[in-house]
Amino acid sequence: MKGSYALPKPDFRLIAISDDIRTPGDSEASLVEDTIELAVAYAASGIRAFQLRKKSWSDRAIFRAVNALSREASDFDLAVLVNERADIAQLTLADGLHLPEHGLPLSDARRIYTNGLIGKSCHSIEAAVKAKKDGTDYIIFGPVYETESKKQYGPPLGIEMFRDVCKKVKVPVFAVGGIDPIRAEECLNAGAHGVAVMSALTDNDKFWDNLNGFESALGEL
Repeated sequence: MKGSYALPKPDFRLIAISDDIRTPGDSEASLVEDTIELAVAYAASGIRAFQLRKKSWSDRAIFRAVNALSREASDFDLAVLVNERADIAQLTLADGLHLPEHGLPLSDARRIYTNGLIGKSCHSIEAAVKAKKDGTDYIIFGPVYETESKKQYGPPLGIEMFRDVCKKVKVPVFAVGGIDPIRAEECLNAGAHGVAVMSALTDNDKFWDNLNGFESALGEL
């Protein structure tokens, strides 16, 4: 799934989001290699979308990782989504660009990045409606449930607000925040196109159980 053309809508149901955890002594070069290895392992397991979200990385490291993943992904049905960096997404022919709620306006992003999907994170109904009006290809909405990684966005928004968003915007909506296979099914029943997850895939002991659970809940990955 390469980014030389625009996709009409996301043809995946689960987005694996990379973490941005660094420990003392980690070199950026080693983090890049580890991330590439992780994304390829995800792809080999059947995951079909990977969002590179590395706010602490240098431009050089992000470019290197996306460029490598764009090449590696040609062996798999993996969409490589770049967080925030429209310029890097364009230069590397990534499959998609993902924008934070208060990031680059969609109209500006489309002038820079012309190769594929552009999605938007939204943390309120108003933001989701505006993103739809501005022409986003998909929305990641949340946090729907309580989760440590999304506490900076405030308390969980809940499944009822998520249901309202899915009714009010006519673009694919992915649920994020505290998502496990059981909650994924609940979100799908509320109108979700799919889910975006991080911690549910980082526990090696539960990886395959969770992955199989997501596939069962969503119908496909």
